[in-house]
Parts: sequence; structure tokens; C-alpha cells
Amino acid sequence: MTTETDAPVRGEPFFAAMGWLQAALVFAGFAPTYFLRDAALPPLSMLMQVHGAIFTVWILLVAIQASLIPAGRVLLHMKLGLASIGLMAVMVPLGFVALVDAYARGASFMGSAETFVMLPLFDIVGLAVFWGLGVLNRHRPDWHKRFMLLAGIYAILPATARIGHAYFDNAVLGLILQMAIFAVFIGYDLFRRKAVHPVTLIVLAAAIGRTVLLFTVGTTEAWASLVRGILG
Repeated sequence: MTTETDAPVRGEPFFAAMGWLQAALVFAGFAPTYFLRDAALPPLSMLMQVHGAIFTVWILLVAIQASLIPAGRVLLHMKLGLASIGLMAVMVPLGFVALVDAYARGASFMGSAETFVMLPLFDIVGLAVFWGLGVLNRHRPDWHKRFMLLAGIYAILPATARIGHAYFDNAVLGLILQMAIFAVFIGYDLFRRKAVHPVTLIVLAAAIGRTVLLFTVGTTEAWASLVRGILG
């Protein structure tokens, strides 16, 4: 009997499409301030340029990886997967450095720099955790591809919020867009599997939990004092 663990790897174009959709959303969100930055704006620091470049490589790698399996390029997919380990080893500490830099520059959410800190903090940790679970489940294709793609969707709020703010003057639309992407995954699971995949539920629950914490704990003086005590 063939099990999920030892079954041949099968590609599903849906995941390639979602990988490229994620890349398109990131481009749209960061186009005004990074990819197509107006020359009249102050130049980005070297840190933010490197941060943007590394995370762009990651987003493109996810889309390419999701496209290789349907194309039958399994060996190349595996080799690039190994390369992603080194990329993640750079992304995580660089993400924390960028977080500290943004806080020092006064970046804010809902008028509070301390509340803002919770956004990239949860994004970095969640991205690393779900990517790690994807690696651990690399011999279970259904789990592996969902963890790898949904790790990015979990952390896509900075891009979707910018889409809402820049194009519709409503940053809350970014959260709605993120939830809409999860809804697409749920719809696909129900169509193909007749049940929502556990990975979809896990990452969705984490995204909802992060949002609840952001608007509750993240707005308290206790959280603000903790951030000030650590970051100054």
C-alpha cells in the first residue's frame, strides 16, 4: 500500500499559481517604497536595501520551487531546497536587525512604535517556524508544500497592508486580503480533499491568533514597557 510519506511526488499547478500570486502581491505592496521607489524620496539605507533584496530572493525562490514540481524538475527542486537553508539562516537575523532599525526610526502602527514591533516580530518567528516545519515534513508532500507556501502567506501582511494603504487608503484591507488568500486555500482543500488540510488550519489559526494579540496585548502599556525595556 502506498502511503502519503512514500507516495511519488505529484505536482499541483495550484501551488505554483499561489507562489506567483504571493510574489505579485509582495511586488505590488512594496513597489512604491522599494521596487519602483520614486527618486524624489530619500534613499533607502544599505540595511533596508539588503533586507529587501534577500527577502525578494526568498519570495521568488518559493514561487520557483512550487513551479518545479509540476514541471517534473524534482531533483532541481531538492537542490534549491538545500540552498534555502542558507538563505533562511541569513533572513532571520537580518529580519530582527531590520525590526530594531525600524523601531529606532519611529515606524509605527496605530500610532504606536511599540505596537508596530509586534508585527515584524511575529512575522519573522512565524515564517521561520513554518518554514522549519516544511523542511521537517519534506517527505510528506501535502504537508511540505502547504507549510512552505503558507509560511509566506502568514508573513505577507506587511505587503498586503501596504497595498491597502497605498492604493485604497485603508490598511485594514491588507488583513482582509490575507484572509482571502487563506479562504482560497480552504476552498482548494475542500474541492480536492473534501476536508481542510491540517496545515491550512494550523497556519490560519496562527495568523488569527497573531492578529488578536496585536489588537489586544500589542496595544497595552505592559507591552509598550516591555518593548522599551528591551529596545530602549
